[in-house]
Amino acid sequence: MQYPLYNYYLNSNLSLDEIIMDYTSRFYCRKHGTDKAEKVHQKILNSSKVGSIDAFSIQNRTIPSCLDFGAAINETMWFFFQSNETQALGVLFAATEWDKRINRVYGFGTPLTVRNMAIAIFKEFSIYGEIN
Repeated sequence: MQYPLYNYYLNSNLSLDEIIMDYTSRFYCRKHGTDKAEKVHQKILNSSKVGSIDAFSIQNRTIPSCLDFGAAINETMWFFFQSNETQALGVLFAATEWDKRINRVYGFGTPLTVRNMAIAIFKEFSIYGEIN
């Protein structure tokens, strides 16, 4: 039975990094493969549009929303034509990279705030999965 992953992760005690590792290994890689997951991660790391979120966040002293990350990845044409699962993974990777590079340095949000923002990505993209 398909279960909304938003509810699943909201009710878990997993950190942001653990959520991304869990989603990637348990759900994404099983359906799309590890090569595609790595390709998504590389696209995020090499995206200047995603990098521009860092400057915006520092300048405005704010946490970007999942919609901000989604808009940034969709400016890369490759993501524009991908499935909701792939776009959600891209947004999760972008949020994690932002957390590592910006939030952990400037402290704009608590780990719980950033975790909840990442969980909202599952709701925004309507991501479902088999829960065993």
